[in-house]
Amino acid sequence: MPDSVNLPQQVTERVADTLSQAQPTFLSSYNLPIWAEETIISLLIIIGAIVVSFLAVLILSLVRKHIAGRTETDLDDKIIDAVKRPLHMIMILAGLVVAAQRLEGRFPEAKAWIFKTTDQVVVAVILVVIAFFLLKLVRIITEWYAQKDKDTREQSLAQEFAPLINRVVKILILVLMALMVLEHFGQDVTGLVAVLGVGSLAIALAAQDTVANTIAGFIIMMDRPFRRGDRVILPSGDKVDVYEIGLRSTKFMTFDHTLIVVPNQELVKSTMVNLSYPYEEIRVRVDVGVAYGSNLDEVKAILVDVAEKHPTVLKSYKPKAYLMDFGDSSLDFSLRCRVAKISEQWRTTEQLRCTIYDRLNEASIEIPFPQRVVYLQRDSSDENSSASDKQGQGNI
Repeated sequence: MPDSVNLPQQVTERVADTLSQAQPTFLSSYNLPIWAEETIISLLIIIGAIVVSFLAVLILSLVRKHIAGRTETDLDDKIIDAVKRPLHMIMILAGLVVAAQRLEGRFPEAKAWIFKTTDQVVVAVILVVIAFFLLKLVRIITEWYAQKDKDTREQSLAQEFAPLINRVVKILILVLMALMVLEHFGQDVTGLVAVLGVGSLAIALAAQDTVANTIAGFIIMMDRPFRRGDRVILPSGDKVDVYEIGLRSTKFMTFDHTLIVVPNQELVKSTMVNLSYPYEEIRVRVDVGVAYGSNLDEVKAILVDVAEKHPTVLKSYKPKAYLMDFGDSSLDFSLRCRVAKISEQWRTTEQLRCTIYDRLNEASIEIPFPQRVVYLQRDSSDENSSASDKQGQGNI
């Protein structure tokens, strides 16, 4: 930690030592006081840092225009735009640090704490600028990754996982930068790190279910058994659409537009059926029964023709009709075809049924329904007893 924290300061100190040894000769001819010479040199260092910073920004602009602008992706353009301002500020601040360290070395008998404090504050500001640059860089990369496959199903993982990565990395950067700034000002961060570790352990023990659901959320996002928008069958038997995959729970939308929230830990342990993955297209099945004596080939031709003329039925998968069974009162046929999306399955099935019904009626093909003929048979003993009862009533 100390080496990484003091890296900017070590670089500026080496630059300051080099500049302190290189005394400009043009100032010696003016016989100026030492304080005046050092002040002028410090100002020249600051001005030089400003000029170099503008040159660096100009070079980055040229690189963006002539090199990065010709690439297919815009990630490099966004990164260069993000680098310009922090680089400009860091170079100017580095010039201030070098000037302050030079003056501190030249005037040890003066109030050196002024230059030392200025040095520490400016280095801390540099660290903060670097931190904000890293935060912006992480945001640019995660947003680009989430949008790079915008027209494919692969964007699902990116859109779900990128915000999480963005948050975690931002927290790590802020915590690390805070520790570095405290270390730079001479504060002992070892105890603080230990406190953070113990606190994290206590929180983890107090929220075991939340931690378990969060880990399960990571597993779901990485394993990807289902994606947002997929139609799945839950262990309870409900057929639902995946609405949102979160860290703690996953939300499912029912056909009645009610929301089912299931903890991720339960989903990881259970078995689910994904109707939308790995292929979005899904089969449509329409069962129909016709009366015995119907022309089998004609029935098959009608079923296939209805499916082929439907706009949402895929042409790449030829519809087929099969005689499935000899039923009690009908010949059972089944029409098989496919649609591109599961959201079209129900609507297409209903439209096919209606059209098949009309076409069969037009062709005078009967669609039978179960019928039962019941015969009531009376026993001979019952008839004799009934006749005796009538005779007895007549005698009375």
